[in-house]
Amino acid sequence: MLALDFFQTLLDVQHLAQHANMTNVSQRLLQGGRRAKNYLLSVDTWGEFEMKILTRFASMISASELRPLVQLAVQKIAMYQQQAVYEDYMFRLLNSVFFATVYTDTQLSAEILTLMSREMTARNNADNHLKYRLAEALQALAEGQIAKSRANFEQLTTVSQQIGLTFDTFFGFSAQDWLAFEEQVKHGQQHTRILRFEL
Repeated sequence: MLALDFFQTLLDVQHLAQHANMTNVSQRLLQGGRRAKNYLLSVDTWGEFEMKILTRFASMISASELRPLVQLAVQKIAMYQQQAVYEDYMFRLLNSVFFATVYTDTQLSAEILTLMSREMTARNNADNHLKYRLAEALQALAEGQIAKSRANFEQLTTVSQQIGLTFDTFFGFSAQDWLAFEEQVKHGQQHTRILRFEL
């Protein structure tokens, strides 16, 4: 029954986004975040569905409520990582949650970045290493370290060009979004969330 209620909330939010003003949409998104949190806390066994819910709704859950959910997810995923198909799952989950938090809570995103670093080191995966470098550069930018983040951004752009791909294609993240975020930081503007889901 909880899953049915949750799906109804998703449909309500989608309908509202198409037919209502932004204030109502924001309120409904927050309500969707609360329902997602309640659903996740009520389920004993997490599977891929629950992990996807966490990544999709992470940006709608407050940092104080998201932190314990991430800790819970880390515990739940640990049992799956023994299976080859889920070996990379932890990093992908953390990467998605990082993107949901870096624009709004740099302390939480820094904690997630530390977890990503541990996971990246444990798995020694080149793709994850590059995604980590992107996250690390975004974290530096969010913390106002513009020169450092720009240097990392340019290195990552060079890497993507060397293998014949655009930055956007290689990282699944728009270079234009990067530049817009950089401008927001430079001018002390509120950050716009750029959501990126991997699971």
